[in-house]
Amino acid sequence: MGKYYNVTVDIEIPTKAVGQHSVFADGKVLFDWNAFDVPKGAGRLLNVSALITAKGDAGATVNEIPFDLVFATTNNVSMGTLNGSANTAPNPDIIGHAKVGESGSYAPDLDGRSFTSTSMTPGDNDSTFPNVVLTGLPTTGTNVGFDKLFVGGIAKGALDFRSACTINNGTLDGSVFTIADVDPRLFLAVGDKINVCTTADTSVSKTLGTIKSMADANTITLETTTENAVVNDDFIYHRHPIRLILSFEK
Repeated sequence: MGKYYNVTVDIEIPTKAVGQHSVFADGKVLFDWNAFDVPKGAGRLLNVSALITAKGDAGATVNEIPFDLVFATTNNVSMGTLNGSANTAPNPDIIGHAKVGESGSYAPDLDGRSFTSTSMTPGDNDSTFPNVVLTGLPTTGTNVGFDKLFVGGIAKGALDFRSACTINNGTLDGSVFTIADVDPRLFLAVGDKINVCTTADTSVSKTLGTIKSMADANTITLETTTENAVVNDDFIYHRHPIRLILSFEK
């Protein structure tokens, strides 16, 4: 009997102009290599599920757009510039590929955070199942008994994480702050890690912390005091707008 397990990978995409603060184009790099650990030895990737954060607008516009995943044993060769063409340099460390969010695979009627799975693609979907064996390099895992792998992403449509949710109380470096323009509860949840893209220079991103609560449409409380001061009209973003759930057979 096979041994099954899941690995969750929270994908970090920079919260600045070249990143979430612009619309991703078809065929462009969605995210560079994100590391994750798997139990040591070969594992057969059976399925990929994904939770995708909505656009941070008043309508919580869903991101039901396909994207490609590429798996590798190292991050030695970058995927390429974010929202630019994929790096064409030879990469001998790529070991797998999966298509996610193909037409008809998104669960209907979910707002704020859409859900898709390779196993949900209708019709003859054998070609969409990953069905690939992934093996990390030995002694690379964070903990004993684990190997490290990397996953990168390429957009296959106009994924749009742009946020119109803003800071509304001047300079702040505490744990409670007020929000304007968009109700954060439309696209954020308790436990999410958030950043800001600064309004003064959208090439700058600042880490805020983890959401403890959102009492109403105008308040976010963090678990701890933020180390980075923000100012009026800075844009609030989910630091990890994509969560991958990788299902393996050992």
